[in-house]
Amino acid sequence: MDQFEEKTPLFQSLHTLRTSLRDGSIREIIDDWRWIFTYSKRYKGAILFYIFLGVFSTSLGMVASVASKYVIDIITSRQTDKLGLLIAVTIGSAAFSLTFSSLIDRLSTKLGIDINNDIQADIFDQIIDVDWKAINGYSSGDLLNRFNSDVGTVSSNAISWLPSIIIAIYNFIVTFAVIWHYNRIMALLAFASAPVMLLMSKFLITKQRDYARRVKEVSSEMTGFEVETFYNFDTIKSFGITEQYGRKLRGWQKIFRKMSLDYNMFTIKTNIFMSILGLIIQYAAFGYCLYLLWSNQITYGTMTLFLEQ
Repeated sequence: MDQFEEKTPLFQSLHTLRTSLRDGSIREIIDDWRWIFTYSKRYKGAILFYIFLGVFSTSLGMVASVASKYVIDIITSRQTDKLGLLIAVTIGSAAFSLTFSSLIDRLSTKLGIDINNDIQADIFDQIIDVDWKAINGYSSGDLLNRFNSDVGTVSSNAISWLPSIIIAIYNFIVTFAVIWHYNRIMALLAFASAPVMLLMSKFLITKQRDYARRVKEVSSEMTGFEVETFYNFDTIKSFGITEQYGRKLRGWQKIFRKMSLDYNMFTIKTNIFMSILGLIIQYAAFGYCLYLLWSNQITYGTMTLFLEQ
């Protein structure tokens, strides 16, 4: 079985999807992205356009934020000579940002459907062509789960992972530069959570991948059991073993329930920790902004700009 998996592209794909979720190592994550990139590069033109729209939308959003700062300062200082121009810039930037965000959403949806169809068609063709003895080593539930759920996950990542990373880095640099321009201590304080997030990322990725793997395995077993049950419905009825199958189903449901609740509890604990960390940074930044405002080191508009980021 292992020898056949090494030679067949289908099983290489399934093997990557199934085994790379086990320990969250950086090497396995990189292997995932390499495999996904084989589909991404077919649409490199559209993905580059996607990145351009994202960067442009982020830039317009930042322009709108800075313009809003000056609008607030003009109003609070009663200087109305440039108020009309700044209001026009603020509204125009916000409108363009909204338009480009909508275009990004539309483009990502179309690309996601196309890549999803490509991957499904490739895997389906390979399933049809593969030797039945080799395919028999996989349960029907596992195949259905990989063919539908995992392919959908891969197709969404194929178009979003690289653009999202580039846009996020660009947004971080621009936001940091703007805050740094007005107050360096505030810039450092605003991003104080970044080192903590970096240190926690390995643990979080490992746990998330482990829980996702276990939930998918149980889901695959349940799907396989359901397919087998309905396929052999007449035989089950004729032998009078419906109660046994009912007990099996409830047994799988209990296992799935426990796995799902464990995953949910991990998510809740993670969200609580992240929320507390975010609140600490937020209130620290707010308190420092109040101090700067009270000591006349910044204007009310600058304080608003800081707190919006």
